[in-house]
Amino acid sequence: MPYKDPVERRAKKREYQRRYRVEHKDEIRINDAEYRKQNRPAIRERKRKEYAATNGAYRKMYNIKNPDVIRMSKAARRARKADALIDLSEEQQEVIKEIYHIAVTKKMVKCYLCEKMTSIGDRHVDHIIPISKGGKHRPSNLAIACASCNLSKHDKMPNEIGLLL
Repeated sequence: MPYKDPVERRAKKREYQRRYRVEHKDEIRINDAEYRKQNRPAIRERKRKEYAATNGAYRKMYNIKNPDVIRMSKAARRARKADALIDLSEEQQEVIKEIYHIAVTKKMVKCYLCEKMTSIGDRHVDHIIPISKGGKHRPSNLAIACASCNLSKHDKMPNEIGLLL
């Protein structure tokens, strides 16, 4: 018999949905993973548009609400980078400066990840083995990557992104 009271009907429906989610947790997780796998480009584009529409407001609000966490994170990054600079010879410093100079001034450079040609302003100097995972700030660990590849790589190791070195 249908419920005449809409509030009661909504409450019953919510209770049914909650029970269903609890009872079919694994099945829902598998279906969600499959959906994300099949629709990865559309999901990325939707998230990119959402981020552009909010102009990074969520991240900014997090930074405002959690200044201690941000300060500690930045301090840890500086410490890792400083540790990576230990025992850097003058010659290595010059080579590193040259790599950064090429990244900023050369018209077209090939991205080491996707092997596409990148223009000025659309490239980064990337640590092949991330500093956060023990990589050093050395010429042998630096490469020029297009901005989209470097930003999607985050702090992954080369084998995690399918790169064989």
